[in-house]
Amino acid sequence: FCLRDSQIARGLNTAPRGERVAPAMPVIQATFRETPAAELEATLLGAHQAVEYLDGIRSVFEKRTKDHSSPEFGGLRGDLVRICRTLEEYVKTDSAANPATPGDATVGPAAGREPIPVVAGEIRSRNDALAAIEQACRYFERHEPSSPVPLLLRRAQRLAPKTFLEIIEDVCPGGMAQVVAVGGSESGSEGAGKT
Repeated sequence: FCLRDSQIARGLNTAPRGERVAPAMPVIQATFRETPAAELEATLLGAHQAVEYLDGIRSVFEKRTKDHSSPEFGGLRGDLVRICRTLEEYVKTDSAANPATPGDATVGPAAGREPIPVVAGEIRSRNDALAAIEQACRYFERHEPSSPVPLLLRRAQRLAPKTFLEIIEDVCPGGMAQVVAVGGSESGSEGAGKT
């Protein structure tokens, strides 16, 4: 099934004439419930990352073009957000129906809240690290919505692809002069050689 099938079944869209009849909502729901939780979670993570990549592309264009223009991803981003919301319904339901078994790695819950499983495995790449940050963000947004932690983690996600100097400029704009003074600069060393 695709996003449009789900929207048609919910009455949020209509099928064009001559196209196959979209499956009924109970059929779509049953299919999601039969899908392994790990597969749903991986798909949801991929959709979240796609949204972030689109936002990252727009951010780069806005920063690096003279008129601060960027590609228009409104339609695509909107579809991806709707995919995330649809998947989240079933990931939550599946997690509640199948609580973690003894031996599963879990995140310690706040009082009265159920733990959520953590994807096992060592972090071996930048993408793995960003995926782990995304999982942490989703945990706090879902279970501790008043926490400021996701705000800081989202900033870490935005900083991850930047160079050291770009991070210093973002985090502490006034500190660039000190970094240049400590590390020196090519123009400074050339000037020193000419005197």
